[in-house]
Amino acid sequence: MQENQAVRQELEAGVREWMSKFKAGDVAGVAALYTEDAKFLAPHAPAVIGRDAIQAFLAGAREMGVAEVELTIA
Repeated sequence: MQENQAVRQELEAGVREWMSKFKAGDVAGVAALYTEDAKFLAPHAPAVIGRDAIQAFLAGAREMGVAEVELTIA
């Protein structure tokens, strides 16, 4: 049980870091949280594959006016 709680706390810290960097406009910092071959799955959009593509996708979202994202762990 403690191991599950520790994993959840680590995930929550990562989510907070992701949201904080995105809100600050640091899309390069958000993209750096992903591996080089990561797959980013946004709702109602095709998969975005690779760190550079993820950064470009997030930059596009910022340019379209998305200033903040709320992520939750189910």
